[in-house]
Amino acid sequence: METTKYLYAGERAQLIRKELKTKYGWNNRQVSVRSDSNSIRVIINEADIARKDVSAIAEPHEKIRRDQFGDILSGGNIYLSVVYSTEALKKRVARYIKNVTRASKMVSGKNLIPIEGTPFFLGRDDFRNHWTLWNDSFASARYYLEGIAEEIGYRL
Repeated sequence: METTKYLYAGERAQLIRKELKTKYGWNNRQVSVRSDSNSIRVIINEADIARKDVSAIAEPHEKIRRDQFGDILSGGNIYLSVVYSTEALKKRVARYIKNVTRASKMVSGKNLIPIEGTPFFLGRDDFRNHWTLWNDSFASARYYLEGIAEEIGYRL
């Protein structure tokens, strides 16, 4: 019977760092990987680095044990978050806010307006309280256009 060695969060963080360096040449200043006893936090510090590329490497290291009903079991879980630093996110928002604002001026009723330079559409909810972001289906709702641009920045 073959056994699988359990990898702690710190060991998994080291593997993530190594793969980011090997595959993309990114160092810890560009993508920071930190861990504690049961979580790994990956912070992208450069706006030009796509979150999907980092997530593709990091996500296989998240380990969450569940029971037959889907509830999370306690103990042995390793949670993962992949986020942009505040400065990197501000730069990403700046890339999209102009096109989001342009699209917002064309929204009326229940129509969806394409957001130029993105695969997304902008709309308003039924009560006109939120801006809504759509791709193939509903993606997000935010009070402010900056929030929509932030969501686009995270998803692209």
